[in-house]
Amino acid sequence: MHGEIRAPRQETFIQAARSFRGRLAPLAVVALCVLAGTPSSALASSPAATTEAATEVGIDTATLNASVNPEGLETTYRFEYGETTSYGTNVPVPDKSIGSGKSAVKVAETVGALTSGTTYHFRIAASNSGGTSYGADKTLTTEVDPRFSFAFGEKGTGNGQFEEPYGIAIDSSGNLWVTDYVNDRVQKFNSKGEYLSKLGTKGTGNGQFEGPWGIAIDSSGNLWVVDALNNRVQKFNSKGEYLSKLGTKGTGNGQFEFPTGIAFDSSGNLWVVDHNNDRVQEFNSKGEYLSKFGSYGEGNGQFEGPYSIAIDSSGNLWVTDYGNANRRVEEFNSKGEYLSKFGSYGTGNGQFVTPAGIAIDSSGNLWVADYSDRVQEFNSKGEYLSKFGTKGTGNGQFLAPWGIAFDSSGNPWVVDTLNYRVQKWVLK
Repeated sequence: MHGEIRAPRQETFIQAARSFRGRLAPLAVVALCVLAGTPSSALASSPAATTEAATEVGIDTATLNASVNPEGLETTYRFEYGETTSYGTNVPVPDKSIGSGKSAVKVAETVGALTSGTTYHFRIAASNSGGTSYGADKTLTTEVDPRFSFAFGEKGTGNGQFEEPYGIAIDSSGNLWVTDYVNDRVQKFNSKGEYLSKLGTKGTGNGQFEGPWGIAIDSSGNLWVVDALNNRVQKFNSKGEYLSKLGTKGTGNGQFEFPTGIAFDSSGNLWVVDHNNDRVQEFNSKGEYLSKFGSYGEGNGQFEGPYSIAIDSSGNLWVTDYGNANRRVEEFNSKGEYLSKFGSYGTGNGQFVTPAGIAIDSSGNLWVADYSDRVQEFNSKGEYLSKFGTKGTGNGQFLAPWGIAFDSSGNPWVVDTLNYRVQKWVLK
């Protein structure tokens, strides 16, 4: 028809836009595209997504963080995480909305059921009508179970200082009692590691020490301290006042040659490791001799320098056995009859250089301090489970760890002998 006005073809506007070769203002390009009928979704901006460092990383949990700018469009987000860059797990499910603002929004999600001591990859993913954007990949490594909490003590002779601490026991109030071998005393600390008091001086008299080693607390709150070089065990009340003693130097029943470890059974009887006599002796709560087991040798039920003892909920006794060939932990029933053993010489998992202190947690697992600067965990069958600690002077490192005790929260406290301190570790 003459004079008919025809709509311009899309190609005409697009070609016109291109002909400016970048000189056309962006707004004009948008206008041309709109006139040409280009879909509006093609012009929408996908979100700006930035992955940020994880926080509150624990043994099995962590908080993932990111920032997302919706760019004016309704936007949702999710975190993707896993042990590889294939990720595999999303949180939250379904994706969560953060609205349609035009400024960055901080987002965070806490994830759980992670594996201790494992590295995870994670990133943010954000979507709107303009598309999906992904933040950069980041990693986090969960802490080892248990994890270091804090330490107290240093080398010296002053209050709160140590010269080769070995034994530790925790009373019903959560206070810690630590034997200070070279300083010939026992020191008391609260659960913050703050010095409270001390007992003992160097000597052979009642209430004096020559190398205090192991320590245990009975059901009445009394302290029983192994006085190694005086070849006896001394009893004190909760105020640190001397009450009584048992033992003399020798090889006979009720005598000792450098006693070290000590533990109480559920009947209130006292079991003392008689190191140089290669045996364990049992006494009642009055300090009267009851029985013994063990002899020198490498066979089952024999010892080459036993050090420490722990008693499980079934009344079985677990004794660390250090010797040229033994390097093991042996299990006995309440009659002192041999049941089992685990461990051998070496630095591999489940092996020992010097099996020293031993403690049992509320789940029945055994924790053994190895003088080679680590603590290993075993189940009640003697099967290796885990370990913590490395050689050094830093936090969470050891130089010759020895005594171990668990507090009412199930956290282990480890005597770090040659670092002259005590370390607290936290279980999940």
